[in-house]
Amino acid sequence: MKWLIRWMYPAALIAVAAGICGELATHMKPWAALAVWASGMVLLCTLAAVALKGAPMGQITWRNRLAGYLLPWGYKLGGGKLAPMTAAAWAIWVLIGAGTVLLVGNSAAAHPWLATLIFITWVIEGGLLVRQLGLFSTFSSRSGRISILQSALLLAGLIAGGMVLWVMGYPGWALVVSGGPVALVGGGYGLFLGVMMTFGRNARWN
Repeated sequence: MKWLIRWMYPAALIAVAAGICGELATHMKPWAALAVWASGMVLLCTLAAVALKGAPMGQITWRNRLAGYLLPWGYKLGGGKLAPMTAAAWAIWVLIGAGTVLLVGNSAAAHPWLATLIFITWVIEGGLLVRQLGLFSTFSSRSGRISILQSALLLAGLIAGGMVLWVMGYPGWALVVSGGPVALVGGGYGLFLGVMMTFGRNARWN
């Protein structure tokens, strides 16, 4: 249950952000909608950073809670420092808005379920990408850092490939490129867990 709550919290934040950006994109031009979203988030992230800076040590106050809502994914990327953490969180908010604005259009109106599935895959791959980049500084070996960068570039390529195909008018292929690897890995892991839960109780490991 704890892992479910842990994932529902950022999912709810992303859903709210996507809803706001979607509404902006339906009433404004794409670039204007993204500009309004980015400007609003830079103000909110700065407000959260200023509030967090003034939070008393060893106490959980409204300042910490506000930062938890507005700066939830900048800590590792920013190395625990307030300014880089704020900038990283703002950049991720802008990318979430950019993905939403890109999907909200004629193709989204014609293929709403495809747009929803593609957005979910982008969120999953984006979360994995942020996690990989956050782990980069923890590796001291050159081979470990190269491996992290390779996986990060692969995830970024899947997202970018899906975006290009969507803009070109190939929503089905966009889902295949962005969502195919997620479905294969997630389905394989689910199958493995299913087999282990079904047959693992009676299996001997020695």
